[in-house]
Amino acid sequence: STNSSTSSTATTTINGSMPLGWVKVDNPRFALTPDGMLTVTSPFDFESDPQRYRLHVAVTDLAATVANRLATWTELDVVIADVNEPPAMPNTTALVVDENQPSDTLVGVLDAVDPELPDADGITCLVLDVLVVNASVNVNSSTPLWIAFDTNTTNGTVPFYFDNRTLLATFGLDHETHSVYTLVVECTDSSPDALSTTAWVEVTISDVLECQSGTTPDAAGISCLSASKSFMAQMSTPGFAAALTGLLLLLLL
Repeated sequence: STNSSTSSTATTTINGSMPLGWVKVDNPRFALTPDGMLTVTSPFDFESDPQRYRLHVAVTDLAATVANRLATWTELDVVIADVNEPPAMPNTTALVVDENQPSDTLVGVLDAVDPELPDADGITCLVLDVLVVNASVNVNSSTPLWIAFDTNTTNGTVPFYFDNRTLLATFGLDHETHSVYTLVVECTDSSPDALSTTAWVEVTISDVLECQSGTTPDAAGISCLSASKSFMAQMSTPGFAAALTGLLLLLLL
């Protein structure tokens, strides 16, 4: 919003073809209507734009002779008033977390900022909905395309929760069960108005090699090896061979 006040006026003789009425304001962020109302040409942002503008506005009289027409120049001070705004954040955020991680694993931190307090972290976020694709649905099925978790429950079955802006996994997530979760989240500022912004968060669950009992992942994490094969694979690596050579040299000394 803007406030304005007249600070001074001056009258001069104008030579030329200046039209009648309100004719000029010397800042492109402002404009004059034919009936002399001062308007803005684009919205102002208190946090990033100048908070005060001094304008010079000209108005002419109705003299029939252009050469003798008089104009008055008026100075106007326009002050930009601050208005509380909801948190600013992306419409969609993409996050990734490995499967089978322990409870309370960090998933990511939302980029939500309070325009009035950009350096303070007073924003709290909440998971409103958690949706996953229903893999059993076919084109002609009447089954919903999405499966929704009940986020109103407190029994720990909702897979995600927030600590302020930090998104955490409630429990270990399985890539084979659901590889992508779509969250509807709401972030609220700390002002008395408690203004909020709603956005989407897409969490992808990365697939991790899972080995059966008695086997272990290979060095590259690509395939599973039995205990004996795993030991032999380690022996064939350059690092193991170098360590074994060093040990033998120590024994011979």
